Amino acid sequence: MQTYLSFPSYDLGKSADNTAGMLERFDSDVLPFQPEFLIILGGGPSLIEGVPAAQVINEGWRQSAINVCSMGVRPVFLTIPTYKSANIKRTTIEIQ
Repeated sequence: MQTYLSFPSYDLGKSADNTAGMLERFDSDVLPFQPEFLIILGGGPSLIEGVPAAQVINEGWRQSAINVCSMGVRPVFLTIPTYKSANIKRTTIEIQ
């Protein structure tokens, strides 16, 4: 649990997880907490993998919104930070 906010919050993100993985984990990782709000930042790794931005938005973010709203949770979407794919790929390869 994070303590820097004035309310309980949990960081359920998995580094380097793509939008497909994010969607697969929704029921098991998010629903047990029964959140009122869910902050969603996803898509960066999918873009690095070469998934087109339109697909990330349509399949990843849109499906996240459908999942969240169907459970009565209010989604808060954060934008994906800009990046230079060559730099990210180089860094990712070096870390792995």
